[in-house]
Amino acid sequence: INMIAARASQEFDLKGPSITVDTACSSSLVTIHLACEALKKGECELAIAGGVNLLLTPTPYIYLSNAGALSTSGESRVFDAKADGLVPGEGAGLVLLKPLKKALKDKDKVLAVIKASSINNDGHSIGVMAPNPNGQREVIEALYLNNDIDPNEIQYVEAHGTGTKIGDPSEVRALKSAFNRWKPKNNSIAIGSIKANIGHLLNGAGIASFIKVVLAMNNKIMPPNVNLSELNPSIKFDKTPFYTMLEAKDWKVQEGEIRRAAVNSFGFGGTNCHMVIEEAQEIGKEETAREYEHDKHILALSANSKRSLQLKINNFVEYLKANKEMNLGDICYT
Repeated sequence: INMIAARASQEFDLKGPSITVDTACSSSLVTIHLACEALKKGECELAIAGGVNLLLTPTPYIYLSNAGALSTSGESRVFDAKADGLVPGEGAGLVLLKPLKKALKDKDKVLAVIKASSINNDGHSIGVMAPNPNGQREVIEALYLNNDIDPNEIQYVEAHGTGTKIGDPSEVRALKSAFNRWKPKNNSIAIGSIKANIGHLLNGAGIASFIKVVLAMNNKIMPPNVNLSELNPSIKFDKTPFYTMLEAKDWKVQEGEIRRAAVNSFGFGGTNCHMVIEEAQEIGKEETAREYEHDKHILALSANSKRSLQLKINNFVEYLKANKEMNLGDICYT
């Protein structure tokens, strides 16, 4: 399994830490956490982190079925009274990470900022596959205490939310218990899970949650919970800081505030990861002219016909109108 990372390092001549992480369902978010640690220590200048899950054989289904974890309905119903198990999904995702100062210096388009992250393990529990709300609470609480962050500044939580009768209530209890130290208002923080949309990507679940949150921030929209018709009676949302949404809504913040979200990812075996992500601040373009900056640029386009060429030109014009913050020189160069 280590060859996944090793092959990428060999092909792209990447000389920093090359690590394959396996903490089951929390693997890809733990990978991002470890990549951030490597960046902090100066072990690399940038990092590529993420995960992939492909179901190429029946083995994962057999394993999950024998464990009683699979949904019998084939629908992932996170937080729902009819939740009956997880639905496996396939997918892959990668993110490019840099220290913020370096990203700004390099004039990169920063999509989001990882404010803080923490990991732990449940230790001894009732079973290696059973969720442990104490371990989950501890990893969540530790992040806010160790990084001087107030959970009241979180507007959205992307839950691990697997759509199981035990796991979903356990996670909400852990979140409530951790956040209660800061006395948040009831029903003040939205909560959701991408697993209801695309299934449980197992080892790739964390990166799917991470990318969902980044896209939501950039579009300034909170995504709704799908496959939710009746709330799980074991989750007393009216007595928690959290609320669910059946429709998408604008992600509004007060003047002077920034959009900030938390992501949960928990794995079989007890490795938990909690992360806080915030939107990138608007960075004004430098007034001073940069080296290689010109008044005019050449954008080379080609197509099989005049009609398709004109369509491509029109598409680029619309793209540039919608993305005025993009650097025209960079677009033409690549």
